[in-house]
Amino acid sequence: MSERGIMASFGSPEEALSCISKLQALRATDLQVDHGHLQLSGAVSESAYEQALRVIREAGGSMQGQMG
Repeated sequence: MSERGIMASFGSPEEALSCISKLQALRATDLQVDHGHLQLSGAVSESAYEQALRVIREAGGSMQGQMG
């Protein structure tokens, strides 16, 4: 199954961290939070991509373009 990259920016580190467990439940891989730039990156399966976008938006994040 193919994966799609995700990269999102947040207003605070807490917002970024708040969605990590939900993304992990979607089997996201390579999740990283850059506290300096308030960004989260990782990858999810193609089938979970839309759900991951929803999780990010609900946590206060916005996507940074399309990856993968």
